[in-house]
Amino acid sequence: MEDVDDARELVEQRMRATGFEEDILDKVLDLLERFDTDREKLFEEMLSKLEQPGYDGLTDRWETNCEQAEALMERLESDIRSVLEDSQANAMSVDERWTAVGPRDFLAGERKIWAQVARLDVPEVATLMSKVLEADLALIKKCEEDLKNARSNDAIVEQLLLKNFGSIQDTVKSLLVKYLPTSGARLIVLFMKDPS
Repeated sequence: MEDVDDARELVEQRMRATGFEEDILDKVLDLLERFDTDREKLFEEMLSKLEQPGYDGLTDRWETNCEQAEALMERLESDIRSVLEDSQANAMSVDERWTAVGPRDFLAGERKIWAQVARLDVPEVATLMSKVLEADLALIKKCEEDLKNARSNDAIVEQLLLKNFGSIQDTVKSLLVKYLPTSGARLIVLFMKDPS
């Protein structure tokens, strides 16, 4: 990732300016590269946990991943200090070498970011979203069942109407037979008096 690339460039500039050996420089850069790879795997694992169905244990899995991230940062610092200790380039102590060339700012930024990630906002929001989705799906299913029932009830009501009153066509035919012999004006008056 770009942040690790920037840290690598800065560490390389500082180590070259301080006169560290090439093999020590290569080892430190390899450690940063390994950190980047391991952190990327951790990101992918966390993302896959969010994409999995269900939310049981999501908070615990999230906390575990945040602890793994902290372990990655501690291992990076420890490994770089160990490699810097092997250098014969200068008479500085390990702490002085770490201060002079180590990716201190990068690790400080990482720790702040992971502290925010560890606050558990993401898994809590993901859990809430999963619960809302479950409720929505249950409501949709209930509405579909109610609609099916309403449709079948409509068919039952229509059959009862037909049984008791016949069809609309039958009603119109009977009205025409009843009132056809009378004149048109009389038919209108009768129709107004007897709207059935």
